[in-house]
Amino acid sequence: MGYRGWIFKMQPLNCLLNDIAMGINIKQIIGRDLGPIENFDQEFGLLNLVYSPNERGKTFLTEFIINTLFCKTKRWQLRSKTGKGKILVEGVGQEVTEFKPSAKERLEDHLAEVQQGLPESLAKLLVVKGAEAAITNENGGV
Repeated sequence: MGYRGWIFKMQPLNCLLNDIAMGINIKQIIGRDLGPIENFDQEFGLLNLVYSPNERGKTFLTEFIINTLFCKTKRWQLRSKTGKGKILVEGVGQEVTEFKPSAKERLEDHLAEVQQGLPESLAKLLVVKGAEAAITNENGGV
């Protein structure tokens, strides 16, 4: 079974998003065995929203991305098994770079050659995991 949710590719809304777009972007994710998602193959735009009802695999997909791209993921308290596949990333080098969860190479390995730590554009990465968020019109906010 493939992914039963929705992925929206959005156009850059302002210069902040254009700054992010000039940096590192996930071009495509190809994965399998991501919890309830048997197969996943999706190209991404500059800004993406992954949305679906509960228990459809959003958290498994998020954890697959984190485990595949980053070192030192223990602080995230992720599942030990997060699927197989690859993530294609633009902006790391001259060519599209492929990352796999089974490989030792991670995104930081490429960035360490150029600068210390993750680039500022990745600091703007938003990950909402393990909760349902709603915007309400009640006192107390979101």
